[in-house]
Amino acid sequence: MSVDDALVTVAESRPGFEALACTPVALPFWRLRVRVEVLARRPISPLEEFLMRAVSEADPQTSAVQELLGLDDDTFESVLSSVVDQEWAQGSSDLRILLSEKGRETLAKATWEHSEERVVSFDYDGLLRRPALLDVPLEPEQRRSMGLHELPANPPSAPDELELRDCAGELQDVIRRAREGRDQEVDLLAVKGVLRKDRVFREAMLVVFRSEGGDLQAAPVIDGAVSDAHETALAGPAVTRKLRLASELRRGRRFDQLIGKDIRELERPPEEATARELRHEARRAQLAGEDAEKARRTAGAALGALSLRRVGPEEHRQLLRVMAAGANNRLVIATPLVTASSLDRDLFAAVKRLLGRGGEVKILHGMKEGLPDALVSLAADYESLELREITPPRFSTVVRDESLALRTLFPVLAFHGYERPFRDERGWLVKAREHVAALVEEALATTPRGLKEKPSMDRQAHRRR
Repeated sequence: MSVDDALVTVAESRPGFEALACTPVALPFWRLRVRVEVLARRPISPLEEFLMRAVSEADPQTSAVQELLGLDDDTFESVLSSVVDQEWAQGSSDLRILLSEKGRETLAKATWEHSEERVVSFDYDGLLRRPALLDVPLEPEQRRSMGLHELPANPPSAPDELELRDCAGELQDVIRRAREGRDQEVDLLAVKGVLRKDRVFREAMLVVFRSEGGDLQAAPVIDGAVSDAHETALAGPAVTRKLRLASELRRGRRFDQLIGKDIRELERPPEEATARELRHEARRAQLAGEDAEKARRTAGAALGALSLRRVGPEEHRQLLRVMAAGANNRLVIATPLVTASSLDRDLFAAVKRLLGRGGEVKILHGMKEGLPDALVSLAADYESLELREITPPRFSTVVRDESLALRTLFPVLAFHGYERPFRDERGWLVKAREHVAALVEEALATTPRGLKEKPSMDRQAHRRR
């Protein structure tokens, strides 16, 4: 399930809420090494079982038991020593093997149990405050390099022995699963001590919603599904104060100020609401495994008939690829930042095809340095690709030819690879030609006159190589 599909699923259970942002985040965990005491139950070996059964049901003489089992001297001595060491039997002066009461109980169950101390490793959820096993936990360095916003643990401290004892049942289940089925009957007797605590994280996408009444709600999407448990934890007063969603959203540029009042006059809320519902129906049909092609065409026609419409935070990446792939002559992108991890293969291929046809691509960015090497290399190969440094804009603008423009708070070329604040990430899609022309002229006008674009020196270096 994609984030887009998850948003549709969440929207159905939260009528009246509108998605404001989809920000990559890191859920807080600890990787713990804990010393525990467990009662382990294991099946006895076949040879041990055969030996005790021969003693109880046949001649208990040592030589007779060995002859009955057909074992050589070394193997028989090893099995007999194991049985005696476990106090299941003992030898007598007349060379007989005598089963103990413990041995008879073990033989009846065909299992043996004993208490032992172990050191176990597992992960501990900092929000849900319960043990878990992560498939691919992220180290702190990985979190920083991926630009994931760290969500606060509640409470912020790692669990101690007392807290682990309070979740003994869940910890017991984790110990059983960690042993891959070998100790399915193990019982946790006690938590002896926490030996090591390391911070790790789990990657997720935090979806921020707002109701018509202004109430905010944050829901993490984990592995393509919404985590109701984490959503409840994030709604707690202590976590809400630390996230400061309301104040952070107010700090970002207001969504309704992205375009002028003259363009806003094109908005048709009833028609757009109908088109969005058709789009949701198409998504629901797809998630249900039904043929959604007809529903998608109907929704696409309804959205395409709008001269102006809102763009949700989940739409931007696909919309950017569609605009790049459909450009005939020119593609202009003005954006504050560009990260290498946000330049996916489909977008790069679409830009390269446009350049190969003789089209023009302008990428106006607010970065003084650190432009992705792949983009600089492509600019070295195509004169019609212009990389120009501008005063960093507070929003992004994408214009395809003279027919389509996207004005948005979503970082269209930097949605991954740096830590994004919690901001309103919606946008507007404009189709009226006169307004499209005005938006691209406004974007180009933010370029300081005569400013030499720094990557041009890199361009010459690529040519020399």
